[in-house]
Amino acid sequence: MEPRQGSFVERRSLVRTVVLLAIWLLLVCAVALPQWVGAPIEREESARDLILAVDLSSSMDQRDIESGTATPLSRLDVVKQVIGEFIASRDSDRIGLIVFGSQAYV
Repeated sequence: MEPRQGSFVERRSLVRTVVLLAIWLLLVCAVALPQWVGAPIEREESARDLILAVDLSSSMDQRDIESGTATPLSRLDVVKQVIGEFIASRDSDRIGLIVFGSQAYV
């Protein structure tokens, strides 16, 4: 299609294309909010990755564990106590929890 007589057709120069591309890239970087947080932190202590699986089905409501008190404890109460003590003793370890009953929840 030919431009009409008297119309102005602007030609793109290489310099203009490079400048527009640079502006676009700088805007994308500004929107991404890059931040320098500092040098990475290296941990000297050893750690383990642990996953605990806990059953939350109705069978865990059974009160069949004698604790020396008048009423026996439910299985879930005992599991909570044991897991609490276990996690408290694992200072530097990373611990994940999977609970399941009718289905699994991570």
